[in-house]
Amino acid sequence: MIYGAEQLGEQISQIHLAMEFRKFFDEFSSKHNEIMQDFFLYNDKLELQFDGLLMLYVNLCSDRPNFDKENSYFNEFIVDKCGRLTVIQKIIIHHLNVLKIDNYIHNIVDNPFDYGELADEQEQDNFKESIDKIINEDSDQIFKLINSLRDKFLDSNLFKTYCNALNNGKNLELFKLNIQSLFYIIKQIIYQNVRDNEIKEINENNIIKFNRNREFDGDFFDIRFQPSKISKIRTNEIVKIVFENNKYYGFVTLMTFSFSREKGTLIRIKGEILNEDGLNVKSQNNLIIDEHLKKYY
Repeated sequence: MIYGAEQLGEQISQIHLAMEFRKFFDEFSSKHNEIMQDFFLYNDKLELQFDGLLMLYVNLCSDRPNFDKENSYFNEFIVDKCGRLTVIQKIIIHHLNVLKIDNYIHNIVDNPFDYGELADEQEQDNFKESIDKIINEDSDQIFKLINSLRDKFLDSNLFKTYCNALNNGKNLELFKLNIQSLFYIIKQIIYQNVRDNEIKEINENNIIKFNRNREFDGDFFDIRFQPSKISKIRTNEIVKIVFENNKYYGFVTLMTFSFSREKGTLIRIKGEILNEDGLNVKSQNNLIIDEHLKKYY
């Protein structure tokens, strides 16, 4: 699923709406570095993604009464670009999150960034039409990837384990938290692809030291590497790790800088290696994501 989410993110990053978002985001970040630094400090726990930029705009207008009038272009960016991309994300998550059981549309998890309950199955058939209208171009390929991602989810060990627990009347809380984290990670992968036009990669060209530690609650990494364009990676982002002919996706939980006389400036990142279903079901990062969502949504 993680690879499928990246394929979907890559496809969305190529639509005109995403290109416009990226251009404005880069321009605004360079002109208003102080505002963006405050924004990333505000995101001290996890990325708020497109939703976070909407919150940033509301806060700026509240703290600076003339900001909206003096920066009308930012209003257009937020309402048009961020607003439409936020809805696309919500539609995608909703398409993953709903099941039809006995002619009833059932939400797998009470997800705060879901699109909302659907009245009947016919409305699900309108997903593609909704996406077409939002992006103002054909979404055939995007919709195929959304359906493929949903098929992967329904065939995943995570979903099958959830269904088994549901059918046997077991406590579902652990599995719901894990599924919620997976949805958040999918959103993050899409967001990073739109914002950066890629998921940043660390590979053997700049890795100085790679440690991996498999524990009962997760598969963890500790990497030291030399700065490059990937030095812009932030805590709680997704990163690709290519090492010894293996590729992993990692959820970064810590980033620090250090200095070596031999190597110069080094960056150290720590985090959890994602499996195909996202985080380990017993990972503490599931609780961190849950706390974040309860705080901001």
